[in-house]
Amino acid sequence: MPSIQHRGVGWALRALRVNSVFASPESLQRSLGSPPRLGAAPTPPSKLRRDFRCQPQARQPGGGAESWRNWPVWELTPRTFLPATTVIYFHGGAYVREAISQHWGLVEQLLREVPARVVFPRYPLAPGTHPGPSSSDPEAAPTPSSAEATVTGAAGLIAHWAAMVGAGEVVVMGDSAGAGLALAAVQHLRDTGGGVGLPRRPVLISPWLDVTMSDPEQAALERGDPILGRAGLAEAGRIYAGEPGVEHPFASPLFGSMTDLPPLTVLASTGDLLLPDARRLVAAARAAGVDVDYDEQPGLFHDFALLPVPEGGAARAILVAACRP
Repeated sequence: MPSIQHRGVGWALRALRVNSVFASPESLQRSLGSPPRLGAAPTPPSKLRRDFRCQPQARQPGGGAESWRNWPVWELTPRTFLPATTVIYFHGGAYVREAISQHWGLVEQLLREVPARVVFPRYPLAPGTHPGPSSSDPEAAPTPSSAEATVTGAAGLIAHWAAMVGAGEVVVMGDSAGAGLALAAVQHLRDTGGGVGLPRRPVLISPWLDVTMSDPEQAALERGDPILGRAGLAEAGRIYAGEPGVEHPFASPLFGSMTDLPPLTVLASTGDLLLPDARRLVAAARAAGVDVDYDEQPGLFHDFALLPVPEGGAARAILVAACRP
């Protein structure tokens, strides 16, 4: 049974109607023009900047695999030494929302406990999203883009760090939509090469891997999920996918090949609307001969690993262990 703390968070989320933004295509569309949500933290908080080295990259023009050079990307390291492991983290948010404080909490734990260098990109959100601060701000959101451009840029970022430190020292991690982006980028890097190897391990938390939201099992799961809704997520996925469409692996990596992927770590839970995505990934990857460490928790809701509840703490211990050599 979920802990009393987890149940309390679920009660609060339902009382606040957090999932109302995903209730319909219209509610999702209305949210795109709204100011950043409460708790949004698209840039590193002051505590991380104070306690760790936090180096923003110098933004430069770039396209294709080099488009990441025009994203805000932060390299965070402990102040007294340079860790061997580099974790590249892609935040969740349905491709229409910025990072939140819980993402940075996980980053801090990775910095302290792996210990790792963490590379955190502020990748482009889907077309039509809130433009964010002034473009004169070097940490401002990049121009929104659809899946093909974002995945290509993310793969370029991974390739850059694989070349810098060695692919065997790189872990790619993401939650929710960020997990989908992470997997799509690794698939793209596998298919295009570029002279570097694949990262040591993708680590996927409550992954969103099929933006069509067409799995029949999701109808029953939706009733118990206090965070997500099928109709709004499908609309977010449609906007993000652009051309060549929602079933292309750029937007929905479940439709891509799992052959020759590195070992995977996948965290999921039975109270999550996206549970079928994780199960389908695990089945497809194992059928393709990929080694998968899969942890599925009963009764917990989406992205539980980011929450300050006992189950979240246990999940983060798994994440820390997965990042170690």
